[in-house]
Amino acid sequence: QTLSCNYCYTKCPKLELNDHSKKCTGLYSCEYCTSLINVNLKGAHYKECTHYPTKCKYCNQTTQRMLMDNHLKTCPEKPTKCNHCTRKFKFSKFEVHRCKIKTCTVCQEVCSVKEFKDHVKKHRCNVCKEDKIIGQPNYCKCKKRVCNSCAITCKCCDTIYCGNCENFKECDECDVRKCLNCTMKCNGCKKVVCMGCQSKTKFEINRCMICRTRRCNDCGYCQAH
Repeated sequence: QTLSCNYCYTKCPKLELNDHSKKCTGLYSCEYCTSLINVNLKGAHYKECTHYPTKCKYCNQTTQRMLMDNHLKTCPEKPTKCNHCTRKFKFSKFEVHRCKIKTCTVCQEVCSVKEFKDHVKKHRCNVCKEDKIIGQPNYCKCKKRVCNSCAITCKCCDTIYCGNCENFKECDECDVRKCLNCTMKCNGCKKVVCMGCQSKTKFEINRCMICRTRRCNDCGYCQAH
Protein backbone atom coordinates (compact mmCIF):
# COMPACT_ATOMS: atom_id res chain seq x y z
CA GLN A 1 0.00 0.00 0.00
CA THR A 2 1.31 3.41 -0.99
CA LEU A 3 0.52 6.69 0.74
CA SER A 4 1.15 10.34 -0.15
CA CYS A 5 3.15 12.68 2.05
CA ASN A 6 0.96 15.47 3.44
CA TYR A 7 3.65 18.08 2.77
CA CYS A 8 5.47 17.24 -0.46
CA TYR A 9 2.85 14.76 -1.81
CA THR A 10 5.52 12.20 -2.58
CA LYS A 11 4.09 8.68 -2.83
CA CYS A 12 5.89 5.97 -0.91
CA PRO A 13 5.08 2.64 0.73
CA LYS A 14 3.26 2.87 4.04
CA LEU A 15 6.15 1.24 5.88
CA GLU A 16 8.59 3.85 4.51
CA LEU A 17 6.41 6.93 5.17
CA ASN A 18 7.83 7.44 8.66
CA ASP A 19 11.42 7.47 7.37
CA HIS A 20 10.41 9.82 4.56
CA SER A 21 8.86 12.34 6.97
CA LYS A 22 12.22 12.70 8.76
CA LYS A 23 13.90 13.73 5.50
CA CYS A 24 10.99 15.53 3.88
CA THR A 25 11.85 18.97 2.49
CA GLY A 26 8.24 19.98 2.01
CA LEU A 27 6.92 23.26 3.34
CA TYR A 28 4.49 23.54 6.21
CA SER A 29 2.13 26.46 6.84
CA CYS A 30 2.14 27.42 10.53
CA GLU A 31 -1.41 27.36 11.89
CA TYR A 32 -0.67 30.36 14.10
CA CYS A 33 1.25 32.82 11.91
CA THR A 34 0.72 31.18 8.45
CA SER A 35 4.49 31.27 7.76
CA LEU A 36 5.85 28.62 5.40
CA ILE A 37 8.56 26.56 7.05
CA ASN A 38 10.33 23.28 6.53
CA VAL A 39 8.26 20.52 8.08
CA ASN A 40 11.27 19.25 10.05
CA LEU A 41 11.75 22.72 11.60
CA LYS A 42 8.20 22.94 12.90
CA GLY A 43 9.20 22.33 16.54
CA ALA A 44 11.93 24.96 16.47
CA HIS A 45 9.58 27.44 14.79
CA TYR A 46 6.97 27.05 17.55
CA LYS A 47 9.55 28.12 20.14
CA GLU A 48 10.06 31.44 18.30
CA CYS A 49 6.66 32.01 16.67
CA THR A 50 5.32 35.39 17.86
CA HIS A 51 1.71 34.20 17.40
CA TYR A 52 2.19 30.95 19.29
CA PRO A 53 -0.25 30.69 22.24
CA THR A 54 1.49 30.93 25.61
CA LYS A 55 0.05 30.63 29.09
CA CYS A 56 0.44 33.36 31.70
CA LYS A 57 2.30 32.07 34.77
CA TYR A 58 0.02 34.06 37.09
CA CYS A 59 -3.53 33.69 35.79
CA ASN A 60 -3.08 30.81 33.29
CA GLN A 61 -4.75 32.86 30.58
CA THR A 62 -3.58 31.95 27.09
CA THR A 63 -2.47 34.72 24.75
CA GLN A 64 -0.15 35.19 21.80
CA ARG A 65 3.55 35.31 22.67
CA MET A 66 3.96 38.82 21.24
CA LEU A 67 1.11 40.11 23.43
CA MET A 68 2.31 38.56 26.68
CA ASP A 69 4.30 41.63 27.83
CA ASN A 70 1.22 43.81 27.48
CA HIS A 71 -0.87 41.25 29.31
CA LEU A 72 1.54 41.14 32.27
CA LYS A 73 1.18 44.91 32.75
CA THR A 74 -2.50 44.48 33.64
CA CYS A 75 -2.69 40.82 34.70
CA PRO A 76 -5.13 40.75 37.64
CA GLU A 77 -3.21 37.95 39.38
CA LYS A 78 0.29 39.41 38.99
CA PRO A 79 1.93 40.32 42.36
CA THR A 80 2.48 44.10 42.46
CA LYS A 81 4.78 45.72 45.01
CA CYS A 82 3.85 48.96 46.75
CA ASN A 83 6.68 51.50 46.40
CA HIS A 84 6.08 52.82 49.92
CA CYS A 85 5.30 49.94 52.27
CA THR A 86 6.96 47.28 50.02
CA ARG A 87 4.01 44.91 50.52
CA LYS A 88 2.83 42.86 47.55
CA PHE A 89 -0.75 42.63 46.32
CA LYS A 90 -2.52 41.16 43.34
CA PHE A 91 -2.84 43.78 40.62
CA SER A 92 -6.63 43.55 40.79
CA LYS A 93 -6.53 44.54 44.49
CA PHE A 94 -3.66 47.01 44.33
CA GLU A 95 -5.79 50.07 43.65
CA VAL A 96 -7.85 49.30 46.76
CA HIS A 97 -4.66 49.38 48.86
CA ARG A 98 -4.27 52.63 50.80
CA CYS A 99 -0.76 53.00 52.14
CA LYS A 100 -0.06 55.44 54.99
CA ILE A 101 2.35 57.93 53.47
CA LYS A 102 4.04 61.22 54.30
CA THR A 103 5.55 63.90 52.11
CA CYS A 104 9.00 65.20 53.03
CA THR A 105 8.96 68.99 53.39
CA VAL A 106 12.61 69.25 52.33
CA CYS A 107 12.70 67.31 49.06
CA GLN A 108 8.95 66.67 48.53
CA GLU A 109 9.56 62.93 48.23
CA VAL A 110 6.66 60.69 49.23
CA CYS A 111 7.45 57.76 51.52
CA SER A 112 5.64 55.52 53.98
CA VAL A 113 5.26 56.42 57.63
CA LYS A 114 7.61 53.54 58.46
CA GLU A 115 10.35 54.92 56.19
CA PHE A 116 9.80 58.59 57.04
CA LYS A 117 12.06 58.75 60.13
CA ASP A 118 15.02 57.22 58.28
CA HIS A 119 14.35 59.44 55.28
CA VAL A 120 14.42 62.67 57.33
CA LYS A 121 17.80 61.69 58.80
CA LYS A 122 19.31 62.02 55.32
CA HIS A 123 18.57 65.76 55.41
CA ARG A 124 19.82 66.32 58.98
CA CYS A 125 23.11 68.19 59.35
CA ASN A 126 25.24 66.77 62.20
CA VAL A 127 26.60 70.23 63.04
CA CYS A 128 23.63 72.66 63.10
CA LYS A 129 21.07 69.85 63.64
CA GLU A 130 18.79 71.30 60.97
CA ASP A 131 17.24 69.59 57.93
CA LYS A 132 19.14 71.47 55.24
CA ILE A 133 20.83 68.75 53.21
CA ILE A 134 19.33 68.24 49.75
CA GLY A 135 20.84 65.75 47.34
CA GLN A 136 24.34 64.41 47.92
CA PRO A 137 25.58 65.42 51.41
CA ASN A 138 29.04 66.70 52.32
CA TYR A 139 31.07 64.46 54.61
CA CYS A 140 33.82 65.74 56.86
CA LYS A 141 36.96 63.74 57.63
CA CYS A 142 35.47 63.13 61.08
CA LYS A 143 32.53 61.31 59.38
CA LYS A 144 29.99 64.03 60.15
CA ARG A 145 27.33 64.82 57.54
CA VAL A 146 27.26 68.59 57.02
CA CYS A 147 25.10 71.03 55.06
CA ASN A 148 26.51 73.66 52.71
CA SER A 149 26.23 76.33 55.43
CA CYS A 150 28.36 74.35 57.91
CA ALA A 151 30.84 72.94 55.41
CA ILE A 152 34.29 74.57 55.29
CA THR A 153 36.54 73.96 52.32
CA CYS A 154 40.31 73.88 52.67
CA LYS A 155 41.77 76.66 50.50
CA CYS A 156 44.66 74.42 49.45
CA CYS A 157 43.24 70.97 48.63
CA ASP A 158 39.45 71.71 48.50
CA THR A 159 38.76 69.01 51.11
CA ILE A 160 35.49 69.60 53.01
CA TYR A 161 35.44 69.80 56.80
CA CYS A 162 32.89 70.74 59.44
CA GLY A 163 33.35 73.89 61.51
CA ASN A 164 34.03 71.97 64.72
CA CYS A 165 36.50 69.53 63.26
CA GLU A 166 39.92 69.20 64.91
CA ASN A 167 41.40 68.27 61.53
CA PHE A 168 41.06 71.92 60.49
CA LYS A 169 43.53 74.54 61.79
CA GLU A 170 44.03 78.26 61.24
CA CYS A 171 47.38 79.39 59.87
CA ASP A 172 49.11 81.85 62.26
CA GLU A 173 50.59 83.74 59.33
CA CYS A 174 47.68 84.29 56.90
CA ASP A 175 44.79 83.62 59.35
CA VAL A 176 43.17 81.24 56.86
CA ARG A 177 41.75 77.89 58.07
CA LYS A 178 43.25 74.89 56.30
CA CYS A 179 43.31 71.15 56.86
CA LEU A 180 46.07 69.30 58.71
CA ASN A 181 47.37 67.86 55.45
CA CYS A 182 48.07 71.39 54.24
CA THR A 183 49.57 72.76 57.49
CA MET A 184 52.58 72.14 59.74
CA LYS A 185 52.39 72.44 63.55
CA CYS A 186 55.21 72.85 66.03
CA ASN A 187 54.79 70.75 69.16
CA GLY A 188 56.86 73.24 71.11
CA CYS A 189 55.33 76.69 70.53
CA LYS A 190 52.14 75.23 68.95
CA LYS A 191 52.56 77.49 65.94
CA VAL A 192 50.64 76.45 62.81
CA VAL A 193 51.82 77.47 59.34
CA CYS A 194 50.23 76.45 56.04
CA MET A 195 52.18 75.19 53.05
CA GLY A 196 51.68 78.51 51.23
CA CYS A 197 53.24 80.54 54.03
CA GLN A 198 55.99 78.03 54.75
CA SER A 199 58.24 79.18 51.91
CA LYS A 200 57.65 82.85 52.68
CA THR A 201 58.49 82.60 56.40
CA LYS A 202 61.09 79.83 55.96
CA PHE A 203 59.19 77.86 58.60
CA GLU A 204 60.64 74.38 59.06
CA ILE A 205 59.82 71.44 61.31
CA ASN A 206 62.58 69.16 62.53
CA ARG A 207 62.29 66.06 64.68
CA CYS A 208 64.58 65.60 67.66
CA MET A 209 66.60 62.42 67.25
CA ILE A 210 66.34 61.61 70.98
CA CYS A 211 62.78 62.44 72.10
CA ARG A 212 61.32 62.49 68.57
CA THR A 213 59.48 65.79 69.26
CA ARG A 214 58.56 67.87 66.22
CA ARG A 215 59.76 71.48 66.70
CA CYS A 216 60.10 74.47 64.42
CA ASN A 217 63.33 76.34 63.72
CA ASP A 218 62.18 79.18 66.01
CA CYS A 219 62.01 76.85 69.02
CA GLY A 220 65.31 75.18 68.36
CA TYR A 221 66.10 71.80 69.89
CA CYS A 222 64.16 70.42 72.85
CA GLN A 223 65.68 70.22 76.36
CA ALA A 224 66.22 66.48 76.07
CA HIS A 225 68.65 67.10 73.24
